[in-house]
Amino acid sequence: MNLADIGLHWARWQPDEIAIRFGSRSVTWRELDERTSAIAADLRRRGVATGDRIAILMLNRPEWIEVTIAAWKVAAVVVPLNVRFTAAEVAFVVRDGGARIIVTDETLAPSCSMVAASVTVLTADDIAAVNVDGESFATAITDESTPSFLCYTSGTTGDPKGAILTHGSWNVASQGWAQAIELTPKDRVVLPFPLAFTGGLAVFLFTYWAGARLVLEPAVDTDRLFDLFENERVTALLSVPAILQQLVSHPRFASADLSSWRVACSGGAPVPVPLIKAIQAIGVPMLQGFSLTEASAAATILSNHEATRKIGSAGLPIIHGSIGIVDVAGLPVPAGTVGEITVGGPQIMIGYWNKPEETAKTLTGDGWLRT
Repeated sequence: MNLADIGLHWARWQPDEIAIRFGSRSVTWRELDERTSAIAADLRRRGVATGDRIAILMLNRPEWIEVTIAAWKVAAVVVPLNVRFTAAEVAFVVRDGGARIIVTDETLAPSCSMVAASVTVLTADDIAAVNVDGESFATAITDESTPSFLCYTSGTTGDPKGAILTHGSWNVASQGWAQAIELTPKDRVVLPFPLAFTGGLAVFLFTYWAGARLVLEPAVDTDRLFDLFENERVTALLSVPAILQQLVSHPRFASADLSSWRVACSGGAPVPVPLIKAIQAIGVPMLQGFSLTEASAAATILSNHEATRKIGSAGLPIIHGSIGIVDVAGLPVPAGTVGEITVGGPQIMIGYWNKPEETAKTLTGDGWLRT
């Protein structure tokens, strides 16, 4: 399977529906498929081959997504770069990942100043200017084990490590999220935080998987979020607790028209119970989730129908996934016993890029992820 085929499906199923809404700009599913095919052809002309790495250092904008899908079409691997990286950190990840192309925008271009001269630097304007001639592009043949992303962890205990995530891992993770929050093509999901973060990447991917509309924002603006609920009729907001807390604490929370909002979810940090109850009090199920980059952002999710009864829970394993609690020897512990959380399933990374020892420490012999 190739993740690009999901976009092709929706381009055939609902070609004139909006896939991405960015400010006043709309991109339909047909346009998204045609543009990504044109960009894929351009990448091929630039010599990009199967397995090559393409780094992206851009703020949120449709070109970020277009480059990603185009990379899948040529079976290249996307390396998302943290928008907060210094020039030295950008250079390290580009060098470590062996990226041959980096795509950036005007705001973040200075952070590419230390990248090796052998790396081709493209701008968002270069991508936007690619001519769409309407010709089809033959998407590369990939399978579940083919790498799709090289996602670097925060590196809080040393240099960042690149988690190798595949077409299959993100397909399963996206299905798990989409089914748990009951996403359909009728939904409109707002994404106000960076695509380059694993959480932002996940929101894009499960929205894409479900054929829903992604309402993409360049940054977090709480007042603007209320405008999006009222004018764009946003149905879902999934974020870290801090963003949801800003929303609940805002003066407009009591008076804004939030009637389109049908589901909220939070993760990445403990979620305060008063925040959960404040959102549930306006009739919106407040879900929680637990995961990490190495599990394609999908380990557990609390379902809609359990959101009120299980306040404080991070839910059950995603579909096709498993959770274990083990002791220091890696053996399962009895119910009610404290232990280490392990995650199993096809959404798990295949390892860290060029780090066999780190991979061996994190993945068990039978494929479980130590968290």
